[in-house]
Amino acid sequence: MTIEEIKNKITDLAQEHAAIDENTLDDFNKAEFIEWQANDLIIDYCTIKGYVINGFPTEKKKLSEEELDDEDYFCRERFDLYLDMLTYLKEDVAGIMWHFNESFWPGTFDSKEEYLKSAKERVECGSFYDVEI
Repeated sequence: MTIEEIKNKITDLAQEHAAIDENTLDDFNKAEFIEWQANDLIIDYCTIKGYVINGFPTEKKKLSEEELDDEDYFCRERFDLYLDMLTYLKEDVAGIMWHFNESFWPGTFDSKEEYLKSAKERVECGSFYDVEI
């Protein structure tokens, strides 16, 4: 899929997302599922491009016995961290992620630069994510 095809699909998903009234748990779950679909498009793009952060997502980091019991290595939060890291490292990912954010939550950030700064701050904060890559 090209970047434009991904952006077009994200736009379609965002329109579907906007049409959902999140007043019930079922509707909330539908909205979350649509967000994940858009996220998965971006993750697929990144993995096809061969973008890897400390071996993730192609290699499973060796976890201690306790960590193995407590979490799924390929969890949503670790993929979110992966995307945030790539957002400020790769211009193509930054463009797709900016489009995703503006499509689903327009006006959340005043500019793409502010959005990129926010992604970098989430990663550098160290405590925003409960996982590491």
